[in-house]
Amino acid sequence: MRKNTLFTVPLFCIAASLVSFYLIVYGIGRFAIVTLPDGTVTSDANRSLLIYGFILAASLIIGGLLFFKKLTKKEILVSATIWAVFHLVLLLIELLFDVTGSLAAAISYLGMTSDWCSFIPMLLMRLTNSFIFSAVVGCLSPYLFVFFGKKR
Repeated sequence: MRKNTLFTVPLFCIAASLVSFYLIVYGIGRFAIVTLPDGTVTSDANRSLLIYGFILAASLIIGGLLFFKKLTKKEILVSATIWAVFHLVLLLIELLFDVTGSLAAAISYLGMTSDWCSFIPMLLMRLTNSFIFSAVVGCLSPYLFVFFGKKR
C-alpha cells in the first residue's frame, strides 16, 4: 500500500464533480429542460436521469482507464473508503441534526463533490422511493473504481 495513493479516489471524485457540474449547468443540462403545454418550464426527470447516466459512465471509463488501472484493487478500495466515510458522515449529520443556516450551506457544497455519481441515488430513489437507502448506496459508488484496479 503506497501512501501517495490514499487520496487518489477523493481527488478524482472532486475533479469529476466539478467537470460534471459545469457540463450540466452550462452545457448538456439544457437538454433536460422542457416547456409544458401550459407554458411552464421544468426539467424532465427521464432526461436528467439519462444525462447523469452518461456522466457516470464517462467518469467510470475515464477514471478507470486513465487513473486507476495502475493502482491495485486494495489501494483503490482504501482510497474509496476514505471518500465513502466522508460522505456517510455528511449524510449522518443531515439525518441526525436539524441542519440550517451556514451548516446547511456547507454540507450542500461538500455534498456537491459527489455530483459525478448522482445517477445511482437518482435511479434508486425512483425504484425504491427510499431516500436513506438511495443516499447510502450513492455514498458507496466510488467502490465501482475497484473493478479497474490491478490484482497486485
